[in-house]
Amino acid sequence: MFRKRLFSLVLPLAVFMALPGCTASFMDSGFSAEKVDITATNYAAADMLIQQSKSFVTPETPLQIGVLSDINDPNRMTALGRIVTGQIGARFVQLGYNVTAASFDGAIMPGMPTDMAGDMVSPTMGGAQQQGSPATITGHYAHGRKSVLINLRILETGTRRVLAAYDYSLPLNDDLEELMETPAMVSPGTGYR
Repeated sequence: MFRKRLFSLVLPLAVFMALPGCTASFMDSGFSAEKVDITATNYAAADMLIQQSKSFVTPETPLQIGVLSDINDPNRMTALGRIVTGQIGARFVQLGYNVTAASFDGAIMPGMPTDMAGDMVSPTMGGAQQQGSPATITGHYAHGRKSVLINLRILETGTRRVLAAYDYSLPLNDDLEELMETPAMVSPGTGYR
């Protein structure tokens, strides 16, 4: 009788452990091995911003791309912040929008300027409206235990009024962890490296 009960308890566990993919997630105590197409997810987020802002932002509207900042350390620029906004900007360009990258001339990592909302801005971004960029794409990300939470916004450059906003998350894995730990490098004069 005892053997029969033990067998009935152990058999379902053995079947569960034998299923493809179950063993790793059941036994693994590190970061999730879940693969996510970061580019496709960011492109979908850009599509949502476009849908929300189409009465304010047209393909002719000059758009400036800022940098996603870490909500806990807004003065630190990371590879994740650069890659997300780079992909958001790429999607806008693919759909025919007039996009320019923010210039971070002369800025250094510890003193990267932020506005009152903590958005990372360039020294030249404040004058962007006079230079013909009435809207800026920017936002934050937060490192969670199992995911990276991302908030994107399109701001009216002069007033900082939010024209569109979209929240989404990416499952945390080793790649995202590495991107959050890697400082983004900036070449003077271009905003890119």
